[in-house]
Amino acid sequence: MGELVQQIEMKYNFSYNYYLFQCRKERDMGRIKFAHELGISYFKYALIENGYIKPNAKEIKKINDYLGIDFNYYLEGDRSYPTELPEKNPNKIVQFIYRLLGNKIVKGILIGLASLFLVSTVVGLVGIGWSVDAYEQFLGEDIVQLKAKIIENNEYDFSLFNSFQYPQISEKTVDTENNNEKFIQISASNDEYDYNLDFDVYFWSDDYRVILNYDSVDDERVTNYRYEVFRYEDSYFGFGYANYKTDGTYELTSLETDENINNAVKSFLDTSDLNDDFTDLIKNKTSLDLDFVEDVALKYKYADEQAGKYSIGFALLHVFSVVFSAASIFGVAYAFIYGYRKNEVFSFRHGDELIVGNVAPKEPKTDIKFIPFLPETFMEILGIAFVAIGSFRVVILASQLGAFASDAVKFANGDLLTIQMLGMFLLYFIDFDLFMDDKRVLRNVFMYMMLFLVLYYIEAIIMSSFASSENLISLTLNYFFIPNPFGSVGGYFAIMAFLFFTPKFIKSRKGLIIYRSLSILPVIYLIVAFLIFHGDVFFGMDVSNAWFRYFFNSERLSFTILAVGYLFGLFFLRLFFKKKYGEEAGTRYLNGNRFILLKNILICTIVIIVWTIDLFFTGNSKFNSMGIGTNGLLIVLVPFLLFYHPHKGPRNLAVDYTTQFLYFLSLSYAYVLAVGVAIISLAA
Repeated sequence: MGELVQQIEMKYNFSYNYYLFQCRKERDMGRIKFAHELGISYFKYALIENGYIKPNAKEIKKINDYLGIDFNYYLEGDRSYPTELPEKNPNKIVQFIYRLLGNKIVKGILIGLASLFLVSTVVGLVGIGWSVDAYEQFLGEDIVQLKAKIIENNEYDFSLFNSFQYPQISEKTVDTENNNEKFIQISASNDEYDYNLDFDVYFWSDDYRVILNYDSVDDERVTNYRYEVFRYEDSYFGFGYANYKTDGTYELTSLETDENINNAVKSFLDTSDLNDDFTDLIKNKTSLDLDFVEDVALKYKYADEQAGKYSIGFALLHVFSVVFSAASIFGVAYAFIYGYRKNEVFSFRHGDELIVGNVAPKEPKTDIKFIPFLPETFMEILGIAFVAIGSFRVVILASQLGAFASDAVKFANGDLLTIQMLGMFLLYFIDFDLFMDDKRVLRNVFMYMMLFLVLYYIEAIIMSSFASSENLISLTLNYFFIPNPFGSVGGYFAIMAFLFFTPKFIKSRKGLIIYRSLSILPVIYLIVAFLIFHGDVFFGMDVSNAWFRYFFNSERLSFTILAVGYLFGLFFLRLFFKKKYGEEAGTRYLNGNRFILLKNILICTIVIIVWTIDLFFTGNSKFNSMGIGTNGLLIVLVPFLLFYHPHKGPRNLAVDYTTQFLYFLSLSYAYVLAVGVAIISLAA
C-alpha cells in the first residue's frame, strides 16, 4: 500500500516543504501537533516546512516511518528547492476594504477629496500672499500718508553707501546749559511695499550715550521703548525697557543692576516725554495732525494683529491642505492598486516569460543544505538600531547652533550619518526581497515620493520663515539640512516597479523591453538630484539657500550606487536562471538556498567595490563635502548581508507592525528632540 501511495504522490512534482505542508493540511493538524507526530521539534519542523533547512538522515527516517513513503524523492533535483507556502486567507475586514476601494463611487469620492484639498492648498497659498499685501489696508490712510510725507521731506540718514540710505524726518535739540543734546528721528524704507517705520531717539551727555527705539504698545496704551546705554568712562553697556503711559509717567524694566546706568536713563526721561516728542515731530515735519500713540502705535498694533491672524490662518490651511492632499492622492493610488470587485482575482505578474520565451525545462542541481542563517527579523532590528543611533545627529546639530567647526558637528555629519544610512540601507534591502512579488512595490513608489515632497515642502516653509528672522537658528540654514532620503528610496522602488512588475497591457516582448527600459528614468532622477544638490561643486553655483535644493536632497552617493547596482544586478541574475532552467524550474531555483547565497554574494561584492573606491577619496575635502570618501563603516555591512536569509511562508502581522512602529520611532524621536532644542533656542 505504501508503494502505491508513493507512486501516486510522485506524479506531483512537489517541493519537499510544500509536500509536508500538504500532508499536514490533509490531516487537519497544526504545526505543533504534526511536528509531535513526526517526532521532530516544533522549531526544527517550522524551519523545514518554511524552506529554510532540510531534514537530516534521522529526521528523514521519522518522516518516512510516519508517512509510509521514501521522502528522499522530494529532496532530489528541483524538488529540493523550497516553494513559497500559500498565504493565509486575508482578514474579512481587509477584504471588505479592498472591495470598497474597488468601487467606482469610492474612487470618485477619493478623487474629489484630492481635488478639494488641492484647491484649498492653492487658496491657502494665495491667502498668505493676500494677507501680506493687505497690510497697507490694515494700517489705514494715515500711516500711508505719513510714509509719503517722510519720503517727500527729502532728508536721508547718514550712510557710506547710497543704496543703504533711508528717507527720514528728524529734529535735533541742544541744551548748552547742561551740555547735552537730543536727536529724534522717524525712518522709512525705500521699498514701496514696506510700511514699517523706525522710531528712534538719541541722547548724548558728557558721560553717557542713550539710544531708545520704539518697540510696541499694549492694550493699556503703554508704549514700550527698548533702551541701550553706553558709558564712556569704562565702555560699559546697559540695556532695558522704558514703558511710557499716556499721562507722561514711565516705568523702567532694567536688564542691568548698575544703578548709574539706571540713573542715566532716568535723568534723560525725566526731561522728555517720548510720545509727545514723536507727536510733535510728525506735526512739525509733515503737517499731519497725528497723535503718536492713538494714530500711529495703535494702528501698527491693529495691523500686525490682523495680518498675523489672517496669515497664520491661511498658513495653517495651506500646510494642512498639503498634508491631506498628499494623503488623498496616495489614497487614490492605493485604491487603483489594491481595489477589486467581488470574485475578481489579481495576480502579480513579472512577465519574464515574454523575454525568456519557451525554454526547454532543465532540472537544476539539488539545492544546497548550507544556508544563510541571519533571519529577516534580526536584520530589521539591527537596521532600526543603526537608524536610531544615526538619527541622534539631528539633536547634535540642533544643539550646536553656530558651532559649525566643533568636533561634535563633524561627528554628526560623519560617522553618525553613515550609521544612519547603513541602517536605512539594511531596511530597504530587506524590503527589496519582501516586496519582490508584491504589489506593495507600486504602493511604495507613491508613498515614499509623497512623503519626500510633503516633508521638504513643509521644511522649506519653516526654513524660509527662520531665514527672514533675526534668530540664531537662521545661522544654521546652510548647515542644518534635515536628511530626507525618501525621494531616493521612492526612486529605488520605481526601479523595482519597472524591472520586476509588468502591467496587464504589456503583452509582447518588444513592449516589455521598452517598459523595462523605463527603469533608467528614476536613475536619471537620482543622478540629477545629486548634481543639483551639490551644484556649488559641479556648476560653481551657490545653491545653499535655493528653495529648489530642498526637492533634490538625496542620500549619500555610495548608498545610491549600492541600491541601484543591486537591483539591476538582481534583475539580470534572475533573468539568467529563468533562461537557463525555464520559467517554472527557474522560479523554484530563485527560492532556494543556492540562489539566496548567490544574491547575497552579489550585494557583498558591490559593497566591497564601492567601499574600496570610497577609500581613495578619504581626506579629499571636495569629495568629502559630497559624502564621498566618508563611508569607511560601509564594510560593516558585508558579514550581515552575506548571511542574511529572507523570511518564507505566511507573515506574522504582530511582528511586522511592531518593527514598522520601531522604525518610525527610530527616525522621528531625534526630530522631536531637535524641535524642542530649536524652540528653547528661539525663546532664549
